[in-house]
Amino acid sequence: GDHGLGITSLGIGSVEVIKGPSSLLYGADALGGVIYYVDEKYAAQNKTEFGFSTQNESNTLGTSNQVWFKKSGNNIRFNLAASLSDHADYRLPDNRFAANSRFRDNSIKSSFGWNRKKGVLNIRYTYNTTNVGIPGHTHDAVIEESKLKVANQSREQRLPYQDFQNHYLSIDNKWFVKKGEVQMLLGQTLNRLSEFEEKVTIPGIKMDLYNSLYHLKYKRNINEKLSYIGGVQGMYQMNLNDIKATEVLLPKSTMMDNGAYFIGYYNLKFWHLQAGVRYDQRIVNTDESYKGNDPFNQTYDGINFSLGAVRNKSKYTYRANISSGYRAPHLSELLANGFHHGTLRYEIGNLNLKSENATQIDLTFERHGDHLELIVNPFYNYVQNFTFINPIDSLIDGLPVFVYDQLADVQLYGIDLGFHFHPHFAHWLHVEANYSFLESHSERQISLMPQNRILSGLRFDLKDVSIFKSNKLVFDYNYFFKQDRVSEMETESPFYQLLNIGINTSIGEKERFDLSFGCKNLLNTEFIDHLSRLKNIGLESPGRNIYFKLTYQFSN
Repeated sequence: GDHGLGITSLGIGSVEVIKGPSSLLYGADALGGVIYYVDEKYAAQNKTEFGFSTQNESNTLGTSNQVWFKKSGNNIRFNLAASLSDHADYRLPDNRFAANSRFRDNSIKSSFGWNRKKGVLNIRYTYNTTNVGIPGHTHDAVIEESKLKVANQSREQRLPYQDFQNHYLSIDNKWFVKKGEVQMLLGQTLNRLSEFEEKVTIPGIKMDLYNSLYHLKYKRNINEKLSYIGGVQGMYQMNLNDIKATEVLLPKSTMMDNGAYFIGYYNLKFWHLQAGVRYDQRIVNTDESYKGNDPFNQTYDGINFSLGAVRNKSKYTYRANISSGYRAPHLSELLANGFHHGTLRYEIGNLNLKSENATQIDLTFERHGDHLELIVNPFYNYVQNFTFINPIDSLIDGLPVFVYDQLADVQLYGIDLGFHFHPHFAHWLHVEANYSFLESHSERQISLMPQNRILSGLRFDLKDVSIFKSNKLVFDYNYFFKQDRVSEMETESPFYQLLNIGINTSIGEKERFDLSFGCKNLLNTEFIDHLSRLKNIGLESPGRNIYFKLTYQFSN
C-alpha cells in the first residue's frame, strides 16, 4: 500500500476471483480469496494481430491510449503492447476542480512464448511509470477549502507529487512428464517510490522495494478421477531508503517467505472434491534502529487447510468450502512511523502484532437457465488477531494519526446475490443485478468497512443499422447504502446513488472498429465513498464524465 498498486489494464485478458482450496496455490495471505490477473492470450498459430484504442474523457480532459501487436508462428509467440494516459485535475460536481489531482501513466509490456514438444516457456516483462499529484496536501491544523477546490483546471506537474516506477520480470517454464507436469516460475520486481514535497531535487520519501520470487509445483494425474498438486513457493523482499530523502516512512528491512502445499482432487460424475494443506513461514528483519526502536527480528509461521466440494447438474451448481487462513504482519503494519501523504495520514506501526488466523465457510448456489441465471453466496469468516488500521484523536502537522491495531477476534459475515434475466419473449433485453452485504461483529467496531451496495444494469441489444453491428444500449444504476458502522474516531458516510449510460457499436469483421460513447455519474451526484483516501479531507469524488472510446483491431 505504501508503494502504489502498479497494475494497469495493459495486457490483461481477464480477472478472476478464486476462493476455497485453489487459493492455497497463491500464498498464505489469502484470508478470504485471491484476485488473479490473467495475461492476455497470444495470437492463434500463424496469425498476426494489431490494434489500438483511445479513450477521451470530459471530466479530466484526459486521454488513455493503448497499442498492441501480436504474432505467432508454429512454435514462437510474441506480444508487445504500450499505453499512455494523461489526465488533468478532475471536475467536482459543483464545477470546481480537485487541486493537484492530475496524473500521468505510461506502460510497456512484452511477452515471449516458446512451445516445445515436451514443454512451454513464457518470459514476460512489464515497465510502468506513474506520476500523481497529491490533492489536499497540507500541514495546517485546519484545512482551507480554497486549497482543496480551485476554479481552474490544470495538468502541469507541480509540488507535491509522487512518482512510481515498476519493473516486473517473470520466467515461467513448464515441462510435460508422464501423467503430469512440472512448472517453475521465477520472478523479479522492483518498485521505486519517490515523493517530492518542497523541492523537485530533494525527495521527501524515496524507497526501493525489491521482490525475488520462486514457485515450483508438480501436478500428477493418478487416474481419471484422482489427481494432486504439490509445490514450494517463496519470496525475498527488501526495502531500502535513499540517503537523500528528508523523511523515512519504513526503515531498511527485509522479509523472507517460504511455504509448501499439497492439494488433492477427486472427480466423480456430478461431484468434484478438493482438499489441501499449506505451511508458511515469514521472517521479518530490520538492519537498523528506527525512531527509538531497537533492530527488529521476528519469525512467524502457520498452517492452512481447505476442503471444498462442487456438485454440477445440468442447470444447478452447488459449492461448499471450509478453509483456514493465516497472514503474518507485513512491514508497514509493524514498522511504519511517518507521514504517508498518499493516504493523507500519519501512520504508526505496531511491533506487538501477532499473525492473523481465520476460518471461513463459503456456500454457493447457482441456477443456470436459458433465460435466468441466479447466484446466492453466503459466507462467514472468523478471524483471530484481526489486524486493521484505526484513526485516533490526534493530529501531526495537520494530518490525522492512524495506528495499526488488533482485536482478539472478529466475525465477518455476509452474502452476495446476483441474477441475470434474459426473457425468451424479449431476446434483446438483459436485466442484471448484484447485491453485496457485509457485516462484522467484535468487541468494538473496526474501521474502513465498505458500504453495502446494489449494482444493477439494463442492456438492450439493438438491431443492426447499415454498417453498424452488435449495437447495445446500456443503463447502470448503483446504490450504495449508508455506512454507520464506524469505529470511535471514524466518520459515517451517507448513502448515494449513481446512474451511468452508454452505447456500443462495431463496424467490420476482419478489420473491426468498436465504438463506445456514454456518461458516468449522469446525474452529477456529489458523493464520497467510505473507503476513499480523500475522505479524511472531505474531498468529493468526480462529477459527471462524458467519454468516447474507439478501438481498432486487425488480424491476418
